[in-house]
Amino acid sequence: MSKKILVIDDDPGALKLVESILTAKGYQVITLNYPKHVINIIKKENPDLVILDIIMPYKDGYKVCEEIKGLFSNRIPVMVCTSQPYEKEFIKDAHKDFGADDYLIKPFESKILLEKIDKLIKQKPPSQTQ
Repeated sequence: MSKKILVIDDDPGALKLVESILTAKGYQVITLNYPKHVINIIKKENPDLVILDIIMPYKDGYKVCEEIKGLFSNRIPVMVCTSQPYEKEFIKDAHKDFGADDYLIKPFESKILLEKIDKLIKQKPPSQTQ
């Protein structure tokens, strides 16, 4: 069974790009263009990984990451990403403060994205019943 990845980004182009990279590698991909209902989607879909943009409407990615980790602990790895110049240095040092397991700077090479995903999914603890 293929692994399921939830991708949340308010940029439709970024969502399409990541979705095409991941589906080409055999992942099941769920996309959201804003984080408003992310917890309900996670409960329903039980993804193996969440990729989360930082700057979004309603809630920023750091807040969403904290909520995910608060509810699901380490059962679901979270990778945060940003393309904002003022966030690039901050994310390198601060991603762990918000519970993120890794980070990615946009634009990125698909090879780097896939390597990080592979690493995070391999580190994921065995699934537990919710």
